Amino acid sequence: MKNYYQTNSLAIASYLISTGYRLVEVKADNNTHKIFVFEKTPDLLQNIDLFNSLEARIEPMAYFNSLRYLKSVIHSQNQ
Repeated sequence: MKNYYQTNSLAIASYLISTGYRLVEVKADNNTHKIFVFEKTPDLLQNIDLFNSLEARIEPMAYFNSLRYLKSVIHSQNQ
């Protein structure tokens, strides 16, 4: 069984997608929040630490497109 990383942070999920991590699924949590599930890789937690410490560098349009994609997934699940 693979290890997974889960977060309810839209910002972190968008960052992970825009840097090439694979989104496995989006699941509901109490009908108000979404949980984003990613395959855990050796460097994933290191990259999350970079994001949280404001040291991550990302192409702005890649981040924006990932954010827009996740919002569309959330919206389609809410209908």
